[in-house]
This record gives sequence, C-alpha cells and structure tokens, in this order.
Amino acid sequence: MLKNDNGRPIWLAGILLISLTAGITPPAESEVPDGIVKIRVKSGRPLAAAADEIQSRIGIVVNYEDPPYTHESDLREMIIPTSGAKVMVPAGGTLELKYVLPLKATRAREMTPLLGSLLDAYAASHQPGGFRVEQAGEMFHIIPTEVKNKEGILVPVTPILDTPIDLPEIERSGAEILVAITERVSAETGQVVMVGLAPINLFMRHRVRIGGTGVAARECLVQLLEALDAPVSWRLFYDPGLGFYVLNIVTVSPRTAGVTTKD
Repeated sequence: MLKNDNGRPIWLAGILLISLTAGITPPAESEVPDGIVKIRVKSGRPLAAAADEIQSRIGIVVNYEDPPYTHESDLREMIIPTSGAKVMVPAGGTLELKYVLPLKATRAREMTPLLGSLLDAYAASHQPGGFRVEQAGEMFHIIPTEVKNKEGILVPVTPILDTPIDLPEIERSGAEILVAITERVSAETGQVVMVGLAPINLFMRHRVRIGGTGVAARECLVQLLEALDAPVSWRLFYDPGLGFYVLNIVTVSPRTAGVTTKD
C-alpha cells in the first residue's frame, strides 16, 4: 500500500466520501449544433458537472471547490444504494448554459467570459452558494465566495485552498506531494482535508520539487498539476454530514463536437 512520509496510507482517506459523492454528479447533456454548445445538468453540484463538460469540450483545465454547506435549505437527504445509509448532500439543482464553442487559437482568452456566463446562470437559478472565477496561466478555478451559515444568513467564505502552508521544497512523488498539501491545510485550519480519487499511476511516476513558505495551498496544487505530463483538474468536495473535504483529481480528456453524454 502506498504511504506518505509519516508512514500513513495515502489513498484510503477519501473512500467513504467518494462513495457518497459519486452518485450526485450525473452526466451533463450537451448538443453542438453549428458550433453552439448547449449544456443542461441536474446535480447536487451543478457547477462541478458543468465544469466537467466544459473542460472536456474545450480541453482547458477548470478546477472546482465547494463551500462548506451547513444550512438545511442547501442540503437534501440521499440514500446510498449499496448500503441503504442516509446521508446529507448538497441540494443542487438544474443548470443550463448555451455558448459558442471557442476556436482553438482563442479558447484560453474566451474561457473567463464563458465561465463568467456560467456563474451568472448559476446565480440566476438561486442555487446554494456564490462563486467567482480566477485564472492561473492556462488553468481556471471556480472558487466559493459565500454560503448560508447554520442560521440561514448568507456570509462570506474564506476558501480553504487560500490557506497559506509551508511545504518543504524537496523531491517527492506527485502522490506524496498531493497528500502533503492536504495534511498541511488540515494542520493549519483544523478542518479535515483528505485525498480521494486520483490517477495514481500518473502521480507516482512523476518526481517533482515544489513548495515554499506561506504559499497558498491552491498555488501548490497548481504547481503540482503543471509538473505533470497529462492534463488533470481537481474537484474539492465538502461532505456536509461528516464535515470534511475530499480532494479528487480527474483527467481532462478533450472530445470532438456532436451530441454527447459525459461518462
């Protein structure tokens, strides 16, 4: 079993949460008539589902981070089919967007307004939380800005990946660095953050040297992903029932136009 520098297992952390979240991001439905893409998703995390579809369609990395959902109006009960267990998950809803498929030469500069339109559509649907878009090179982040607290009051959110961490700049495997980042965030905030699913072979075969003192966790993740030889993005999901985050890494596999259903 793969272990980190402290001898603890790396890939066990997110198994439970992944079983809870895997069933609440159903495929996005999309059509591409004459270069105009129409997306429709119904999900507990419609922004994450739409980001999956957009990055697959355009081939540019779009990362996503949950806010900490705590208010009952932002949640719903779900039954895990395999066990019958009842868990609380984000309420989510339906999200629709229509946009012109960017040309390859201009896709990077067109992503910010495209994702801005996505966030506008999300806000207009009155679904939980508020978000903003940030660009880091040719990578984009969907970052939470506000969410209802337990009293139902909309309050600003300090994104957990804004947390400054000290990450020793030594050569390690990508998998070890991924775990080190989540462990440092947990230590700095007191909020549990764990690694969930990731393409383990990709992260194991890369040995890289990244880090620094007082560097935002998000920037450390950007450095790590940029050091890989295949495009991947992260999905940071918050489990409202258990009260912790799981960091999933997904591959970005561009596809061609046509009527499609995302796996």
